[in-house]
Amino acid sequence: MIELSWFSHLKGPLGVYIHIPFCLAKCKYCDFCSFPIPPGSVPDAYVDRLIEDIEDFGLKTGRPEADTIFFGGGTPTLLSVRQWGKIMEQLSRSFRILPGTEISTECNPATADRALFSELKSLGFNRVSIGMQSANDDELSLLGRVHRNEQTVRTVRDAYSAGFREINLDMMFGIPGQTKDSFEHSIRTACSLPVTHISSYALQLEPGTPLEAHRNEYVFPDDDQVADMYDALCSCLSELGYERYEISNFSIPGHECRHNLKYWTGAPYMGFGISSHSFLDRTRFFQPSDLDAYLTSAAGYQTEEELTPERFCDELLVLGLRLTRGVSLSDISRRSGVDALARYGTQIDTMRKQGTVDLSEDRLTIQPQYMFISNSILDDLLPDR
Repeated sequence: MIELSWFSHLKGPLGVYIHIPFCLAKCKYCDFCSFPIPPGSVPDAYVDRLIEDIEDFGLKTGRPEADTIFFGGGTPTLLSVRQWGKIMEQLSRSFRILPGTEISTECNPATADRALFSELKSLGFNRVSIGMQSANDDELSLLGRVHRNEQTVRTVRDAYSAGFREINLDMMFGIPGQTKDSFEHSIRTACSLPVTHISSYALQLEPGTPLEAHRNEYVFPDDDQVADMYDALCSCLSELGYERYEISNFSIPGHECRHNLKYWTGAPYMGFGISSHSFLDRTRFFQPSDLDAYLTSAAGYQTEEELTPERFCDELLVLGLRLTRGVSLSDISRRSGVDALARYGTQIDTMRKQGTVDLSEDRLTIQPQYMFISNSILDDLLPDR
């Protein structure tokens, strides 16, 4: 069990993650910790417990600085305005929220309108991430999404009208029946809207989900077709002015997601709510996914892993190489206390000759054409453990 007072001398601003595990319906591909509820019925008991945890953290750690706050789920936009206000008020009491902090929420297009976005703006939110997934209604229906493309378009415009200038759309490819042409239609539909950021991920069949259980009933694009869709994603977004800065994330220059960059650069972050994960002082810990235990205060933060210097070095390498800018080996060495060039030098030399990575002075990057298969490259880079 984690004792929060261990982190009473935190250095550097934190990222803060708030998990709201409620949604209108469970999508057929989703294995996240979430529970379907009717509109407007997020339990006050859950919000109250969240507030208790945030307050406890602030008291035990001396009210640390925060420069990103991210509400994820589930569907955070099921919260009432009153519940939003209570959570934000406690966050401001428990953290020193720095000027210019990125404050984001995820949003299902079926659960938000201009009035809600205006309320969120008044509470300090400046970024919204909308779950578009596809611009094709038949694909949305197959995925079990509760919205249709018309709602996505209206939601983006409502957010923009309310004053949001940092808007992300989440998209998916590799959907059963999807073609390169239908995916390109989704891409171009997204980019016709006032969005500054697009995240796009290949569909993964997760054990226990309805889509995985009935996989034999669908015709999925094969690996080559999925790779072609990813290539189309990169080329189409580049043509439209979006730069790939991470394997699955693209933005208008200067509009990268600062919260997610914390994950990829090994920066500290604190999670609140069931199933939330945290990373402080080289320690990964989490809240279990048992809602009843959480509401009765029987749950607590559990240790996932205390990283050794070598393990921290490996994580900085693996996560940082998801970014197109790659990693500085000297920076990894300084932060981990492990000589990164000595640890990975042999593998790097081999892979440079193969043409899969590049080492320019101190910076290691995966060659652009190999980003989509980076997992196998990263496996080859790590020493035997």
